[in-house]
Amino acid sequence: MKGDGTVSGRGYIGALNKSEIWGHPPLTLQLMGVEERLLPDASGLGYSWDIGYQFTEKAVPFGHLGFYYFDNAGPASGYYLTGRGPGYPSIPGGLADGNHLFPVREFKN
Repeated sequence: MKGDGTVSGRGYIGALNKSEIWGHPPLTLQLMGVEERLLPDASGLGYSWDIGYQFTEKAVPFGHLGFYYFDNAGPASGYYLTGRGPGYPSIPGGLADGNHLFPVREFKN
């Protein structure tokens, strides 16, 4: 979940969903953590792990990458995609690490 920093082993904690999952549009869910609990097994023999994933949801245009800009002087108010540098990639493709405030991962896997 945390990853090792390599291209193939990047982490998921703090990342956003790249595609729709569980009825939530892309970029609206952010994985905040994993909760692990050791509970008595339903069979009565020993214990088993109960693993829960904790998400935050932001259901506005562009999800967690969208921030509201209020324009005092004109009609430019609204939600905008935030990123680092000019020419932000389109959604949902082209969301490489380092381009936006949060990494984007495919949660369907």
